[in-house]
Amino acid sequence: MKRLIPAAAAALLLAAPLAAFSQAPVAVRSVRVGAADVFKTAAFYETVFGLKEIRRVERPDLQESILNFGKTTAEATANAGPKVVVISKPKGAGADPVSHLIFQVTNAADIVAKAKAAGGTVEREPTRSATSGSLVAFVVDPAGNRIELIQPAP
Repeated sequence: MKRLIPAAAAALLLAAPLAAFSQAPVAVRSVRVGAADVFKTAAFYETVFGLKEIRRVERPDLQESILNFGKTTAEATANAGPKVVVISKPKGAGADPVSHLIFQVTNAADIVAKAKAAGGTVEREPTRSATSGSLVAFVVDPAGNRIELIQPAP
């Protein structure tokens, strides 16, 4: 019984942010990144960041892969948090110099290595921020989208 009380308290604390998220008048629903090869780029996000595809759209005029965090596809589908949407980019569209995705990570060097192995490139190796003390790195997915990685200071 003594073990159940802390477990129940932890469950309530974890559920509170999700409940707050669903009640907020304005919340981030998703972020989008463009790609010429949507499903290759979505596979990069699955491999590097552990996202799972929860929905796929394949039409002649549009391809889209909707991803979310979860250990399984069912868990990712049930996750009420913001989603990452990889969507087809118009032909001839150039690379966007702005990072539209910023991930907080626990090991920036590990994520940089995974990004390289999955076909991404490294724009900036993990570097300590003089302002926050966090490690900050930039990787680029196979479609040319910049991703910022922030590992909070210890």
